[in-house]
Amino acid sequence: MIGEINEGYLLINREFAKTDDTPYMYWVLHELSTKEADPIGQNFGTFLEYSIISQGETFWELKDFIIQTDDYFVEETTEEKVSHPVTIWFVDAVRVEIEYPVSKNGSSFTISMYVGKFEQEKLALRYNEGRGFEKVIQSVRDHLSYEQYHFSSIQVFQTEHSFWANEDSSGDPLVRNEKPQREGHRYDGFRAFADQLPRPLPGWE
Repeated sequence: MIGEINEGYLLINREFAKTDDTPYMYWVLHELSTKEADPIGQNFGTFLEYSIISQGETFWELKDFIIQTDDYFVEETTEEKVSHPVTIWFVDAVRVEIEYPVSKNGSSFTISMYVGKFEQEKLALRYNEGRGFEKVIQSVRDHLSYEQYHFSSIQVFQTEHSFWANEDSSGDPLVRNEKPQREGHRYDGFRAFADQLPRPLPGWE
């Protein structure tokens, strides 16, 4: 326990605090046990900044609380002691769309990331990745683990392409994929996502 706020205790999970990429701040009502603590989903630095902005409210429980402006920054210091502004994005959810290629041999996956509140998402990033499914998921994991991002909900959808490339590479028109596979998963934050990464669709191992 490190302090009190809004009729509850602020806690640090000392085990989680041993790693850089695991949020360790928790909050629990005075009358409850630590086993019933709610994860804040952040480390102390960003927790303190968000607490100041929200005027002491339990912002991690407010679905409409968003920090997504061009004039709010944290400082990133390099070895040359030059500070570069880095925008903080505190958004309710991120939706990751992974579209499979038209061919299983050498084509690229397309990864799109939409951030924002439900039904108000905006495209934040889209790129191609052609080094196999494991590399695709590692790339997604790296993007979601950036320190200036925090997501309370992560959704990952995988979709086969609507067409198939002809296997004989004859140059004929693409063949329509009549039953493209589609699969979705929802995770409560980055930790849950990292603990159970998505697997490829059947036939793409």
